[in-house]
Amino acid sequence: TTTTTTTTTTTTTTTTTTTTKTMSVEKEEKEKKRKKKDKEDKEDKDEDDEKEEKKEKKKKDKDKEENEDEEKEEKEKAKKKGKEDKEEKEKKVKKKDKEDEDDEDEDDEKEDKDEDEDDKKEDKDKKEEKEEKEEKEEKEEEEEEEDEADKEEGKGDKGKLRPKRRRKHDKEQSKWRVTRATEIENDDHDFIKVTLKFDLGGDIWIVALYDHEKLEMIKLKVTGPKTYKWLSTKIASETENQCLSEETFTTGCFKGEDKSKDAYKVRLKASKEKRRKDSSWHVTYKTTLKTKAAALSPVATYDLGNNVWIIAFLQEDILKMLKVRVTGPSTKVLLGARYSGKFDKACTKSESFTLSCYKGADPEGKVDVLKMAASQASSWDISSGTSMTVGGSTQRVKLSFDMGDDVWILGFWEDNMLSMIKIRIIGATSFVWMSGRSMRNPNKLCTKQQTFAEACYKGKKLEKDDVSIKLVASMASTWSITSRTTVTGEDGMLIPVILSADLGDNVWIVGTVYDESLRMVKIRIRGPRTSVWMATRFSKSGAFDAACAKQETFSKECFKGTDPKWDKFPVRVKATQASVWRVEPKTTVAVGDGKPLSMKLTLDLGSNVWILGTFDGKYLRMVKIRVTGSSQSTLIAARSDNAYHKLCAEQRSFTSACFKGAVPAGTIWHIKLKAQQAGRGLEPPCPRFCRLQNGYMQPRRKCRSPRCCA
Repeated sequence: TTTTTTTTTTTTTTTTTTTTKTMSVEKEEKEKKRKKKDKEDKEDKDEDDEKEEKKEKKKKDKDKEENEDEEKEEKEKAKKKGKEDKEEKEKKVKKKDKEDEDDEDEDDEKEDKDEDEDDKKEDKDKKEEKEEKEEKEEKEEEEEEEDEADKEEGKGDKGKLRPKRRRKHDKEQSKWRVTRATEIENDDHDFIKVTLKFDLGGDIWIVALYDHEKLEMIKLKVTGPKTYKWLSTKIASETENQCLSEETFTTGCFKGEDKSKDAYKVRLKASKEKRRKDSSWHVTYKTTLKTKAAALSPVATYDLGNNVWIIAFLQEDILKMLKVRVTGPSTKVLLGARYSGKFDKACTKSESFTLSCYKGADPEGKVDVLKMAASQASSWDISSGTSMTVGGSTQRVKLSFDMGDDVWILGFWEDNMLSMIKIRIIGATSFVWMSGRSMRNPNKLCTKQQTFAEACYKGKKLEKDDVSIKLVASMASTWSITSRTTVTGEDGMLIPVILSADLGDNVWIVGTVYDESLRMVKIRIRGPRTSVWMATRFSKSGAFDAACAKQETFSKECFKGTDPKWDKFPVRVKATQASVWRVEPKTTVAVGDGKPLSMKLTLDLGSNVWILGTFDGKYLRMVKIRVTGSSQSTLIAARSDNAYHKLCAEQRSFTSACFKGAVPAGTIWHIKLKAQQAGRGLEPPCPRFCRLQNGYMQPRRKCRSPRCCA
């Protein structure tokens, strides 16, 4: 029994131990499973987090790409819009230019039509008288030719049948007209514009050039604007004076030594257009219109050609226009008159006056009295290289006076002796001798260019053999470049012109330095805003002389470098016609009953129009006048400005932009003018341009005083 109990106890203990172990194993397995599950849960969580991060990153990348696409799209839209705006702007500019050209063409057609109507009217009035006169002249010429032929053929030939002679009206009319732009090559191989031309009819012309005391003549048949058939060439060393003027140049002058076809080349410029004849007389601003109230000075003049002019005067609100044919310095024939109370403001300025302005009612009653003052303008100007030799002494010409019609008085002053000659210029180096004078101990006024005048030409007579002259002349430019002229860059930017050189005959070289490169364009000025391109040159930094980048040393010799062969840098020209009168510092202005104020500021606008300014307390007083004489002027406008810019208070930065402010109503302006007539071609071009603030840029003015821009 004890043994069985012990065995049972042992079995129970063993079972208990086994149970305990089993429970421990299960517990460990549960713990393992739990840890495994926790690990799996953690891995799942990490995996989910990683997936979430990837998803978030992907979303961010997607958002970023969408933003970049949107930004790119916006940039492309902005670029496209800018391009469209630029194209639209260019279209507008082209459209405006086209409209301006169309308007100009319409005005030109209207002008031509009006001119044709006027010419027809004049021709109709004089047709019968002219036909009778021509018929009479033809009969007389035929009789003279027959008499001369009889004398030459002798008595024995009286019975022979002579060929029928050609009459004047049988001459075949030329379809082509040789223009003044035609050039002939001289002995120095330079091409110079023709000085003489004669129409033989049937498109056969004689063109001639007087140069180096020789008359070069070529007879040719015009076949196109630049083509011709050569017929013959003659050179005359000794020529009569009548063959040196176009008015008296005839077929009888075509004689001398025969030359070959290639002896003198011709650059022909011909046209089929019927152009009006240039006026030899020019209306000056000394012309006046005497009315009951006052004597008026012209506000505008318009040349119709053939010495026919329209002269406009402004009296209160009425524009009075008279059409005249100028026949002399103070004589004229009145052709018509128009008085208009409704007119365009452009018709009160010469630069914008056109034939369309000439309209209105015929004047009622007696027409106002017109006092004419005209001059024959010289087309040639004296250059600085001209010199004279008298009595073995050679001197540069320091004194010159333009008498008009290309007649000049030239002289120099040495050892109390004033030597002078009078010549008519007919070419760049050629002239016709007229007379000479010398005077000892002359008046001091005659020894200075500023006061040298026709009255100085007196004294002992000089013969042609006593004097030799080396003439250097150029066709005078009637237009001058202003500081508002610009050159267009490759990117379309408008670059102000800071360099200019006058080559004469309205041919100018304008230039600028931009991006360290020198850009130059040669143009011929046709009007205040029109020009013709001739050539272009440009040089990069280091390839051009430093002197060519400064106005004071810029000259025609600088015009070299790369030739693009086309108008690479278009010029927007702003030109003005040079003033004949120069305002002097002694000029004063009084406002109302105030004291006279001396002029501190002056600005030449061209065509003898000046802006004068002075200071009256806190006000800048300004007047715009047209100078008509040494002490006469016409008031155009007046301004008083008490809020003027500081740049307008200095002469060097005083421009037309300063002319603003209040318009004084009922104020009387008393102007005591002191002006002097400038000698053309003698004053050196102003040496530099000034760079100023706020877009102001102004060249030095042509002056002898220290008032030039510094």
